[in-house]
Amino acid sequence: MIDKKYLNEYEATDFVDLKVATLRQRRHAHKPPLFIKVGHKVFYEKEELQRFQQSCLDAADARRNKVRERVERISKTHYKEFGNFLRDHRRKAKMTLRTLARAISISSTYLSKIEQGECGPPAEEKIKDLAHHIKVAPDLLMSIGGKIPSDLKIIFSNKPIQIAEFLRKTQGLSDQEWIRVLSYVERFRK
Repeated sequence: MIDKKYLNEYEATDFVDLKVATLRQRRHAHKPPLFIKVGHKVFYEKEELQRFQQSCLDAADARRNKVRERVERISKTHYKEFGNFLRDHRRKAKMTLRTLARAISISSTYLSKIEQGECGPPAEEKIKDLAHHIKVAPDLLMSIGGKIPSDLKIIFSNKPIQIAEFLRKTQGLSDQEWIRVLSYVERFRK
């Protein structure tokens, strides 16, 4: 049993688990710590603690990499969808890649990469310009690009609970039901 009168306790933050580690050390600084307690684990050697910290770091890195890969996989399919939609509607509008690029003040190389799914959608203003030139609703193109228009972000931030509840309750409505909801809202606002 360790005599507690020789111990001095202080808190140290474990940067791995974000748990508070209690380091119990002898009163005299020249003597090594008797043991280190991290959560429910007790380490009697510094090397053992370092191995534990490294294993926690490795596990955290593996989790981060897994999430990053999943996000990249989703983003790439999302980028392809946006690019294909943009290319199809550009062709329907009978515009060449260079003509459209010049019209919205971006390089044709960048527009080509967007259409091929190698780059993500451009900024909101450029998406609105694209929508205008290929004759598509800007909100539709923003949605396909995975972006939320800035005016909707402001509306949502003002009443987040009510908007979220409204959206959840209207999920799955048909086009006809949406038309009725919108006409009701327009009448209500007058």
